[in-house]
Formats: sequence, structure tokens, C-alpha cells
Amino acid sequence: MADRKIYHTLTVKLMAVVCAALFLALIVFVIMGFVGHTVVNRYYLSEHSVSIRLLNEINSLRGYVADHQVNSTDINAIGTWNREHRKVQLTISGINTTIRSDAGGAELVGNDYGIVLRSGDSVASARYPVNFHDGVFTVTIYDCSQDMLEAGAEIASLFVASVVFLTVILIYDQRVTRSVQTLSRQVRRVSQGELDRQIMPMSQDEIGQLALDVDTMRLSIIDKLQREEAAWQANSQLITAISHDVRTPLTALMGYLDIVSDETLTPQERQAYLKICKNNALRLKGLTDELFGFFLVFGKPNPDQRLEELDACTLLDQIMLEQEMNLTQQGFDVRVVHRGDCSGKVRVDVGHLRRIFDNLYSNVCKYADETRPVNALIEGEDGILRIYVSNYIKTQSNRVESNRIGLKTCEKLVSAMDGQFKQNKEADMFSVEISLPLLSE
Repeated sequence: MADRKIYHTLTVKLMAVVCAALFLALIVFVIMGFVGHTVVNRYYLSEHSVSIRLLNEINSLRGYVADHQVNSTDINAIGTWNREHRKVQLTISGINTTIRSDAGGAELVGNDYGIVLRSGDSVASARYPVNFHDGVFTVTIYDCSQDMLEAGAEIASLFVASVVFLTVILIYDQRVTRSVQTLSRQVRRVSQGELDRQIMPMSQDEIGQLALDVDTMRLSIIDKLQREEAAWQANSQLITAISHDVRTPLTALMGYLDIVSDETLTPQERQAYLKICKNNALRLKGLTDELFGFFLVFGKPNPDQRLEELDACTLLDQIMLEQEMNLTQQGFDVRVVHRGDCSGKVRVDVGHLRRIFDNLYSNVCKYADETRPVNALIEGEDGILRIYVSNYIKTQSNRVESNRIGLKTCEKLVSAMDGQFKQNKEADMFSVEISLPLLSE
């Protein structure tokens, strides 16, 4: 995923999620604060609710003053009561004195006018007469519970906003974790041998990139296994093909050696047959020399060759005459026909060309019907040299099953010489066509 955008990285995604979570938490905090403030003002700070709370508090103060015979200037006693009633503040206007009291205690304030300034815009208050031990004095009581409620509402809003923030982060974390777990399961299946199962990326970030890299590794493993299997098959074909190619000249050599042992042969005939035996022995030697190089036919697109420019007619006459003699000795009726202009040169590897015809005529010996003729046609046309070989197939009861290694070898060798190899089977007739380019003068 080389073209991955920067905003697809996990770091940028995490930053975006954190910003979104903060924004959502801020919205929740503001909404919760607004709702809390509205509820407090509408219900808790309504005139009726405030009046009831202040009346209850002043009645409590009156009872405390009566029970403890508190004077209007007894700041210790008044402070003790106020510390137990933390939601209110008191201002007691006495004779040339003012006492201010809250949850922290009471204090004497030198104020001839009895005025005490307090902060806050919505502090509810009321004035009540209280019968102190030293007389009846006016007590102004202030309801301070609003500040505590609003502080509680802010804490609750902050808690809910924090929960929202953490929830968004956990959802993102769960999504990332799910991607990692999915990739882990896919990799585990691949490690267990399920190589055909594609690994799909779940996202376009580093995890998705890792999934693509693992899938590429999976494909590499498949390709490596296929190459190993192909190499194993090539080795198997190598052994089979070498055995196939070696058997042909070896069989011919053994046959001619039997003929040479005939005492009725003339010296000239014996010499001719010994020459053929020598040629087959040399061919057998060449095959064994190429044992370790024969894998090129199966392992490379084009096997190594020693190409030569030779006269087409002369070369084919030599090769075809030798094969014709061999087949005639086997009891076949071989008919070779020349047609068209076969003059010209071809660029071929003679050893490979001999191997091609050895394989073809070896197949004729094994699979052709010896009671019917074997036809060979050589023609040159439009700068192409064509060789046709056809034969009738044995009946099913007499046939030997073919592994077709020889034909595969022929096809690769002809293709390596820039030619074409075609085979065709129709009913009881099998034919092969070899096309080689003729070199221009």
C-alpha cells in the first residue's frame, strides 16, 4: 500500500479520535451543566422551596437560641449552630453591632449600619425576628445551597463527559484490536496450511499494510511450493526421458549385434552393420554425456544448443535414411516423399534434430501398425521446411501405453530452434508436423 495517504496512519487516526472524543465530551459537559442549572433554578431555587428551607432553618435557630439561652453577641454559640447548618449564612443586626456567621463560624463585624456585602447574584435571603436572651433582634438568613448544588452538578457533568471520552477511545481501541485479531486468525490459518485463503486487509492503515504484506508472503510461499513441485516433476520427467532416449539406441545396438553374429554375412555386410553399431554406441555415449544437462529441456524455456547452418536436403536425407533403415529392419514399410523446393539451409542443432527423429521413429516402433505403411513427406514452401510423419495406430489389444515424454521433448527442442511442432490424432491415424525456417540466401 505504497500510495497510502497520511490520514490513514494509526497515529493520525488516534489523534482524530481523541479530538472527536474531546469535542463530544465538551458538548456533553455543556449540556449537562445547562440542564443541571435549569433544574436547580426551576425546582430547588423556586420561591416556595426557598421559603420553606429558610423558615425551617430559622425555626431551628430559634429553638437552639431558646434551648441554650444564646445572646445576640455570643459568636461562639452562633458559630457552633452555623457549622451544623452549612447551607445558610446569618447576619444578626444588634445594638451597634453586626454578627456575620457561615459554615466556618461566626465573627463580630464593626458596622454601625448592619450592612454586610455578599457575593453572588442569586443568593436567596429573608429576614426574621429571633428572641435572643438579651432581646429580640433581626436575623437575615441567606440560602447558600445553590453553590453546593451547582458544584455538584459540575462534578456530575465532568464525570459523564469523562465517561463519554473514555467510551469513544475504547470503541476505537476495540476496533483496532478487532483488526489485529482478524489478521491473527488469518495468519494462523495460513500457518496451518490453508494457503488458498486470501488475507484481506480490514483497514487502510499500518494494519492493512501488514495484511497486504502477509498476503504477498502467502503468494510467495505458494509460488515457491509450485516451483518446487514443478522441479520435482521436471526431475521425474528427466529420469523418464533419459531412460526413453537411452533405450532407443541401446535396443538398436543389441539388434545389430545379433545380426553381426550371423556367420553367413559377407565381410562387407558385417562391416556396414558394425558401423551402424558404432554410430548407435556413439549416440548412446552422447546421451549419457548429456545426462546432467538434459534438465534444460524441462527447466529452461530454451535448452542450450550448438546451432549450425547446414543444407536442409542433405541433412534430412542422412537422418531419414538412417531411420528408414532401422524401421525396415523392424518390418515396417517406410515411404519417404519429397515435394516442393527443399533447397536451402537451416540453422539447427544436429544432435537435437537426431533426438527428435529418434523419438518419433521410436514411437512408430512401439505404437504403429506394422502391417500398414509409415509415410514421411518433406516439402519446402514459402521459406518453411516442413516434415510430415504419419502412421496407423495399433489396435487396442496390441498397444503399449505412452507417457508422451518423447513428444514433449520433441516439442521443446523444435521450439528452441525457432520451429513449430504439431501432433494430431484422428481415429486410427497419428501424424506429426515439424516446421523449420529456411535461411534466405
